[in-house]
Formats: sequence, C-alpha cells, structure tokens
Amino acid sequence: MTFNNTTTEVISMSSFFTNYEFESETLKKSCKFTQLVQKAMLQIKQLQLLQKELQKNIQFLNKCMILYVNKKRDKKPIFKKKNKVYLLR
Repeated sequence: MTFNNTTTEVISMSSFFTNYEFESETLKKSCKFTQLVQKAMLQIKQLQLLQKELQKNIQFLNKCMILYVNKKRDKKPIFKKKNKVYLLR
C-alpha cells in the first residue's frame, strides 16, 4: 500500500502524518538515504581534490628527477684544438 509522503502547503504536513499521526518508514529511509548521498558527494569532491594535488606533486617530482639525471648525464667530453680523437666506424 502506498501513501502520499509529500508535505502540502495548506496543512504543512504529509497526508500520511495527518491520518496516522506518525511519519512513514519510507520517508525516514529516504531522509537517511539523502544524507548518505550528501556525505558521499563531499567525499567524492575531497578525493578529486586529493587526486589533483597528487597529480601536481608527481609532475613536479618528475621534473626534478629529470633535471637531476640530466645534470649527471650532460658531461660532455672536453676537446681542445690539436687533441687526438679516435673515431669509431
């Protein structure tokens, strides 16, 4: 059996409450469900912000690692004029 749980503007309460003088279980469950949904939405936003922050941190660390590695690999041989150089074929 289904009852109308929406509040009316005239009496400012639901028809189920006017007939039985207590709120229906479905209305209570729907309120709890909406609270859970709101909490979940907040957690989703926090996780998205955390993910963006971690992504920025990883990009920064990658740049730092690249600079560090390139500094060690940029050792070029120092050739001066009239030095003997061997070429490999």
